[in-house]
Amino acid sequence: MNPSNFRTFRWVMVSLGIGAGALLLATGHTLVGVVIGGLALVRLVFLLSRERPRRSYRQLQSPGDGSYPVLRQLARGQFEVAAGVIGTSPADVRVEFANGRSIAEIATAHGVPLQTVVAAVVADASATLDRAVADGRTTPTAAERFRGRLPQWATRLVNGHRGDLRARPGMVS
Repeated sequence: MNPSNFRTFRWVMVSLGIGAGALLLATGHTLVGVVIGGLALVRLVFLLSRERPRRSYRQLQSPGDGSYPVLRQLARGQFEVAAGVIGTSPADVRVEFANGRSIAEIATAHGVPLQTVVAAVVADASATLDRAVADGRTTPTAAERFRGRLPQWATRLVNGHRGDLRARPGMVS
């Protein structure tokens, strides 16, 4: 079942419970009406309390907040940049990465110094940040904050293995 359909189903069930409780109260079945209506109201309060945090999380991840989509886009394009510096195809770098090798290990195997790859990744990410600011996808403040961390981020990206590169709580990168 689609999550949106499931959410709608929950709201319909709460509405039916409140309606059934009211109908039972109106027909003189007080105890059953209070129990069913009360449980439906408890569920309504629970659903309302769960909707608010979900909405605020979505707002944090929206393209207008100036961070998340830009960072994800920066990481996506770096396989192509690394492949260009290493002298191999992006597909080969992705296959090697999927097989458990880091970009640094691939570069070392091709005789390319690690700092050359990191410098190319930093330069490309910086240019991408400039384009994101120009296009209005991020704020200049967010871009500058991240630009100061680019060398650390690029080193982590180049040295990371598959599964290591997921965002950690509290980290900007």
